[in-house]
Amino acid sequence: MKKSLIIFFFFLLSASLLGQNSGAETSSPKQTNVQTPNQDEAEVDAGFTAYKNGKYAEAHKLFLKNADWSARAKNMLGFMCISGKGGRQDDKEAVNWFRKSAEQGDVTGQKKLGDAYLDGAGVKKDDKEAAKWYRKAAEQNNDKAQYELAEMYRKGQGGLPKDIVEAAKWYLRSAEQDNPEGQMVIGGMYQNGLGVKKDDQEAIKWFRKSAEAGNAMAQNALGFMYKNGFAVTQDYEEALKWLQKAAEQDDAQAQANLGIMYNNGYGVKQDYMMAAKLYRMLAEQGYDVAQTNLGSMYLDGTGVAKDDKEAIKWYRKAAAQGNKQAREKLKELGKD
Repeated sequence: MKKSLIIFFFFLLSASLLGQNSGAETSSPKQTNVQTPNQDEAEVDAGFTAYKNGKYAEAHKLFLKNADWSARAKNMLGFMCISGKGGRQDDKEAVNWFRKSAEQGDVTGQKKLGDAYLDGAGVKKDDKEAAKWYRKAAEQNNDKAQYELAEMYRKGQGGLPKDIVEAAKWYLRSAEQDNPEGQMVIGGMYQNGLGVKKDDQEAIKWFRKSAEAGNAMAQNALGFMYKNGFAVTQDYEEALKWLQKAAEQDDAQAQANLGIMYNNGYGVKQDYMMAAKLYRMLAEQGYDVAQTNLGSMYLDGTGVAKDDKEAIKWYRKAAAQGNKQAREKLKELGKD
């Protein structure tokens, strides 16, 4: 088969996964619980134990008893309102508890209140309020809030200027605290010279950290670089390792890159059938490069039975998405 089209990628994340997380986050040690002799941290701890053991009514009772002074208790009441554990699901009440915690100076409460305003969950959507609370949490070194603030600077969201340099600053701060998404993005920024001076070695460093933490996009990025020898010595074995890890997490780019490796025998025994299987899986999801590659396999009878009609079908699907190679193929076949 003719040489497959190399897939390039761009590393800026367009949507935050973390901001959608409604799971229970632990409060930062910087929370401001001012205790009196009547306050009992042991009861709050007992609430956490009850929660972990599925005794939600008991946990709710203990958190509510200590909510007037404990930010941790307030946060957990907020999380329980989101999940509906220990009572009815109520996003508005969750916001109420996170606000009380945030106003007490607790970083988790500030981050979750920012999430609520960003998503419009339990409160009217307000990007400016989201930015305000993310900044408060970010300045207390909450890595997730730092990532969200970076996203807002990148997009020019929440009343903030679109500022790629400021975005890079906050992505880096997030990355330095082992946030895998922050590490992934700052790696891409170093690779492309966006907001920071281009530095391939810094890019590799941050991609590797993120990949080792399980980030699929970073695993694909690292695999791609090893496959093509970008800023590293070309190493198909290392490429295959990282691409397989990402592909197992259903990363489409990694699956496409694996298809190229199987198609060309890079680091693995050449296996056209496996390549065709990977291309088909992605083609059916609408990926134009995979559609083009699958079309070529049908045209050549490589890994699949030769079928000109199937080839033309997949070329047309790819061409409809603007794929130039597919358009050229259709033109050659007189089917444009």
